[in-house]
Amino acid sequence: MRYRKAFWWWTLIVWALGTCTPNWAQLVEDRILARDVVRSYSTSYAYNNRVYVVTSSEVMLAIYDFSGASPTLRGRLNYPGNTPRQGISILVEGNYAYVLYVATSGPSDNVRLAVVNVSDPNTPQLAGELAFPSTDPFYLNCAKSGNYLYLFPYEGNFAVVDVSNPANPTRVRVVNATTAAGVVVGNRLYTAEAANGIGIWDLSQPDNPTRIGSVGAGTNVRRITASSGRLYALKTSNPPLQLYIFDLTNPDSPTQVGVYATERVAGLAAVGNFVFLSGYERGTDVVDVSTPSAPTSVRVLTYSDVQNADPVSGKVLIQGQSILALYNPATQLMDTVMYPYPLAVVQQGTTIFYAEEQRLTALDITNPSTPAVRGTAFLPLQRTSGTDLALVGSGRVAVAINGVLQIYEQVGNSLNLLFQDDPGGSSSAGFSDRVRLSGATLVMATRQNQIQIYDISNPTAPQRAGSIFPATNDFDIEGSTLYLAVSGTPRSLRVYDLTDPNNPVQLASVNLPQSQFISDVAVGGGYVLTTDLQGNLALVDARTRTNPQVVATYSLSGVSMVQLGYDPAVNVFYAYDGHNRRVFLFRVSDFPTLNPVMMTLNRRMYRLSFNGEQVLGAGREEGLVLYRNTLFGGPTLSVSGITPAQ
Repeated sequence: MRYRKAFWWWTLIVWALGTCTPNWAQLVEDRILARDVVRSYSTSYAYNNRVYVVTSSEVMLAIYDFSGASPTLRGRLNYPGNTPRQGISILVEGNYAYVLYVATSGPSDNVRLAVVNVSDPNTPQLAGELAFPSTDPFYLNCAKSGNYLYLFPYEGNFAVVDVSNPANPTRVRVVNATTAAGVVVGNRLYTAEAANGIGIWDLSQPDNPTRIGSVGAGTNVRRITASSGRLYALKTSNPPLQLYIFDLTNPDSPTQVGVYATERVAGLAAVGNFVFLSGYERGTDVVDVSTPSAPTSVRVLTYSDVQNADPVSGKVLIQGQSILALYNPATQLMDTVMYPYPLAVVQQGTTIFYAEEQRLTALDITNPSTPAVRGTAFLPLQRTSGTDLALVGSGRVAVAINGVLQIYEQVGNSLNLLFQDDPGGSSSAGFSDRVRLSGATLVMATRQNQIQIYDISNPTAPQRAGSIFPATNDFDIEGSTLYLAVSGTPRSLRVYDLTDPNNPVQLASVNLPQSQFISDVAVGGGYVLTTDLQGNLALVDARTRTNPQVVATYSLSGVSMVQLGYDPAVNVFYAYDGHNRRVFLFRVSDFPTLNPVMMTLNRRMYRLSFNGEQVLGAGREEGLVLYRNTLFGGPTLSVSGITPAQ
């Protein structure tokens, strides 16, 4: 059973509209296009050529059928009360799916088990539920033997649940152990026990597992699976990270027959002579273990999170942020399902460019009710931290992804790659992607914790110029000046002159008052606005570049990871609190006083982009949303939902 770590910022779709100060507009929604899509995959499970998806929206379970020429959505079942929940994990066997989820919103909330009848995939039905007491561990995944489930936390005791009566699942006992995961082979349960290696349990009495031994497999073993007479245990932390291979000829005394060094420890699955190891931005490594003493990587799949091997079809399920893929090791073919999941977006007139997990799309919104795709391009594997976009001229967009810079041009109904550069080499990315443009100077964050500067006087043949090291991705540019926030001690804002992009010159530095790490920077109108992780803002007057001064501070309460931006069309800074769907607007004309106007959005956006009379939102849950009409002075600010027709 696979799970995705629960993130306690919630995807709640609240339909009540927020209000703002009377002098400003009230938000009015006019959603003119909505798609019936299953959003926000939490985890999934493949069984008998179907994929069962658990989400963190209002949908508990969605069932995709992969048996035909193209995958189709067969049926879906909402959580009780049609309320968004946090899905944790799922296992499917026979006519039932077993779903672990959290009812409300917090790490202390109790886990619930839902038993779902999936005998008719078109109409899955909730058969029964079990709420675990608060004294139980926080269960994350499970294994099954006959009528019994075994539920495992991150590390600790595991539970035994009787599901012989699906309408009344019953917790039989909690077993004292240090388990993190488990797999059943015959009448043996093998458990990953973190620092204690692998535990071996006799299931002759499945309601009362008996520990009969253990096998050493290093420390921090937290993933385990089995296939074709072999057991695979994955050490997930404290290098060296390794996959241990055991022969199960003697099930009570597994023999280690191989070891494989890996950096991919986010997911584990095995089928036949192949093991699949996923590592998010590193993709999924396919390892040939036909000779277990010499396991060999044979290919790397771009999708990022392996879930399980279908026990019926032998295909392997790999999940991305917006992708489900069933991979057939025998044919090396893959069937996929993808839904719109914008992570970065920019707008140029009536054209929107947006990046998803592995795709860049140009969208014509001349008529927002019927947006038209004007080109797509395949992107390299994307990190969970996202990518970034910047316009670089008419019909051109720069993409920063995994520390790689790409420039595309939209011509007709095509997106053509004009330029690609990897200034950081092949090392792992140091921080989230960021790219900014001013005139003919483009600046981006690289994998080597530095800022790379490009001269794009000719966008079809940009030239590498100078660089700044060490640096962070917390920077912005205005004119020929770069502003870089540094989260050392003390926090500081550095000012660089990029008049000669080959030779950036530091002009000044000013200490910032924040105590937390700086998480974002925006610049405009001669001012710089910075925020730390907790939403503590500092305003810097940089109209004299050689003598920047902190002139005001402001704290946003109850926020996390605030996004900052500046809209030159109306001379306004904005701070977006995506967790609470709030936008704080600061007019430069009010500076040095920070006196924000706050508006609450009725949809949770991942990113916002202000562009005068239009505000564009990219929502992991909601697709693209266009806020239309005027932000200041007009009677209303209407909202038009745009979900690409893909």
